[in-house]
Amino acid sequence: MDLNTIDIKNKDDREKIFALIAQDLMKNDFIGLKKQSNRLLEFGLLKKSKEIVYVSCFAYVLYKTLTQPHIVKQRDWNMNKEQLLKRLDFIAKQELSEYIEIINKSYEEFKEREGELSRYIKNILNKAKIKQAAKLYSLGVSLKTAIMYTDADIIELQHYLHTSKEHDIIHFEETLSKKVKMLMNLIN
Repeated sequence: MDLNTIDIKNKDDREKIFALIAQDLMKNDFIGLKKQSNRLLEFGLLKKSKEIVYVSCFAYVLYKTLTQPHIVKQRDWNMNKEQLLKRLDFIAKQELSEYIEIINKSYEEFKEREGELSRYIKNILNKAKIKQAAKLYSLGVSLKTAIMYTDADIIELQHYLHTSKEHDIIHFEETLSKKVKMLMNLIN
């Protein structure tokens, strides 16, 4: 799906975004989820939508969860996956302005459950916020703006940036002209 055709104010269009995330989760396609997460991060930035950036963090959490064999091989994984799919469907039907609160509440609810997923998920949303903020920073936005979109902790983000050097890596698929175009869209 071409995200440029999506109107984030249109509930049907937003539901399409969640349908893609759900499709990748159903197929246990962690690579697809990571791609969705990255695409949504850039899309949220272009649309100046903190809510869509939060959705990218949620997709990132799902991606990281699927990469954990000790979680997806548990006998309760299918039940947990069904709960996650129901939660995605629920969020999709809400108003855009409610996404952040619902995603944070969902995260808290899953933390309180029993089992491997609960133990793993305890810190993963905060890590996802740090990772996505670092990606925003690598796209050229300021630390302040990256934190504004993700609610990442400034000290944790600075530590991550210092130790990972991810923002120093040249992404060959990202051309300079594409980054300039994206930044110009942000300014306008």
